[in-house]
Amino acid sequence: MAVISYNSKNCSECNKEKQLSEFGKHKQSKGGYYSKCKKCQKEWYNNNKIVLKEKRAVYIEKNKNKIAEKTKAYYETNKDKIIEYGKEYSLEWYKNNKDKVKKKQKNYRENNKQKYNAYHKKLRDTNPLHKMSMNIRNRTRKAFNRGNWNKDSSNLKMLGCDYTTAFNHLEKQFTSGMNWDNYGEWHIDHIKPLISANTKEELKKLCLYTNLQPLWAIDNLIKGGKYIKPKQNPKQKLKVNPNKPNPFDKVSHLEELLRKKESLRANYTERA
Repeated sequence: MAVISYNSKNCSECNKEKQLSEFGKHKQSKGGYYSKCKKCQKEWYNNNKIVLKEKRAVYIEKNKNKIAEKTKAYYETNKDKIIEYGKEYSLEWYKNNKDKVKKKQKNYRENNKQKYNAYHKKLRDTNPLHKMSMNIRNRTRKAFNRGNWNKDSSNLKMLGCDYTTAFNHLEKQFTSGMNWDNYGEWHIDHIKPLISANTKEELKKLCLYTNLQPLWAIDNLIKGGKYIKPKQNPKQKLKVNPNKPNPFDKVSHLEELLRKKESLRANYTERA
């Protein structure tokens, strides 16, 4: 009596008995596998590649609507699965081709400077989130260059969150009069300045989003590279000398600076 093996089958092309692992799976075929082994299947495809492509093109042309409906239905049924797979595949592909992608991006920027600059200028002018992220990236890059340190971590990793979270973090700290439309009249300030870092590791810690605050431009310029600790009790009323400008009033700051500027100009004119 012949012994029937369930782990192997004969190839209809080469007529050799092979393990099931050497056959491609096919749900509609008897036994769930193609009749031809993978090797014969590949050879057959290579020999009939042109004919198969022509037949495929004709079929698609005749069944456009049917294919579109079927594709749409499959996508709706498996939307989450498809999106998740796409993200994983894109991330894996990027990791394996990082140098290739960077080189391609660099070549594109160099060959399309005007187009690239115009596109990002439009984004900065119309999208505050993009403008904020660009400014944070530029500030971080300059800080590392200033210290002659190699930036071996991504901006997002050092930031400790995505840009949307950082965007909302800054917005929660807005004082009266601040909004994203007048971004420029106020700056994104590092509470503990990046310039205060003595090592690369210290600089990385200062890039954390919790070290960011919105500050009126005049206040930020006066603060400079100094570290001013935030008030522990923000509800506590500050004692303000009526004879001196309020340090938390951007208008008073501006008036005081203008007075100093006029005074210096007057002294220079008298000496001349």
